[in-house]
Amino acid sequence: MNRPELFEKSVNTLLDAYNNRILEHGRCYACAVGNLCSEAAQNLNVSNTIWNNVFMTGSNAHKQIFYIKEKLEDERQIEYEKALKLISKTGYTVEELAAIEYAFESSIADDYERYTTRDKVKGQYIGLCAVLEVLKEIHEKEEIVKEQRQLDHIYESKLVLV
Repeated sequence: MNRPELFEKSVNTLLDAYNNRILEHGRCYACAVGNLCSEAAQNLNVSNTIWNNVFMTGSNAHKQIFYIKEKLEDERQIEYEKALKLISKTGYTVEELAAIEYAFESSIADDYERYTTRDKVKGQYIGLCAVLEVLKEIHEKEEIVKEQRQLDHIYESKLVLV
């Protein structure tokens, strides 16, 4: 397994976000990547949504867009540089965070604005499970049994509440 501390920190961050209902599809500040960028953003005193100046998953969640610095206007190039700095502080590469973003955003249908509360909880669970699989690949971890059991327990208790 590579970067075990980063894996543990990322899983805990995402489980906390899910448990506290601050993990949301379609919201850059609250999606999986937004939550993973949150601490670094605070330390750098920038928005945790600035990463979307480098890449984002399209609103239909069927494609990803990667921006090329040289093709951006001067002002956006500055934001691009800040975004790269933020991304580097997470411990992940652009490609790794993009894979996490895509897994989360493409895990459910894109009409989540119309979801009931119960469906949103289920969608968050599905998205988080997809991200855990990507994290498993990134960190070359064979199993995530403990993390999956913890997530299943949280999910079941949330369903009782909605």
